[in-house]
Amino acid sequence: MAREASPAAARRPVRVAPAPRPEAGRREARERDATVAARWIESLGVSLRRAGASGASALKTGTKADTKNRDRDPFADATRTNAAELAAVCADGTLLCELVRVLEKKELAGVTWRPASNASRAHNVSKALAAMRRQPAMSPMHLWCEKDVVAADEETVLGLLGDMRACAAYKRAGRR
Repeated sequence: MAREASPAAARRPVRVAPAPRPEAGRREARERDATVAARWIESLGVSLRRAGASGASALKTGTKADTKNRDRDPFADATRTNAAELAAVCADGTLLCELVRVLEKKELAGVTWRPASNASRAHNVSKALAAMRRQPAMSPMHLWCEKDVVAADEETVLGLLGDMRACAAYKRAGRR
């Protein structure tokens, strides 16, 4: 006589997919913000190819690889995440000083364009943030975070670049 399986034995175990972790969503949002910020920076005519960059971001401009990669993702060949790459590029302050120069249409005096020490990097970041503090439309939230920018803190750098982008859009709309 064949044994009949009980209804409980006939069911297969149910596998429940783990709920997505909130940190994964934040990481994806940070990566999106970094890509948006990088495209905005490049739309201003400012190059992301700097000393602190890795991969394609460290290429010299004007090379064959540069012209080939110009229309692609700015971080296509980077060895770090987009947010970490952008934070590393901003850590020496030269990118921020150049953004201030482009947005304000005036040179910042006393910028060290090839900083060799942490003191010169901090000085560059301080110069750029001081110029941004003079803008009435600029949000003050990230304007006092020199140490975080020099330390390449992703959240601070992305927040600062987002605030700079919003301020530029506000000024461009004639609401200054």
